[in-house]
Amino acid sequence: MYPSGKGIPGFYAEDVEEVNPILCQYNEDGSVEDWNYRTMIPYMLKTMQIQQKRIDNLQTQINELKTMILNMKGA
Repeated sequence: MYPSGKGIPGFYAEDVEEVNPILCQYNEDGSVEDWNYRTMIPYMLKTMQIQQKRIDNLQTQINELKTMILNMKGA
């Protein structure tokens, strides 16, 4: 926490644990203590690759729809 009492932006280990517990580090009590950036990077990269593929597919669909609309206007 910042001295102002506001939260610190970023990843909270508890939030990371909900998505994928393997990315977390645990204390001797078994409670989540931190997240491991070294194990998280490959997951983040794969997620970005999947998102980019979806974006590319959506852009292709948009371009096809634009072409269809232009062809309808010209008919």
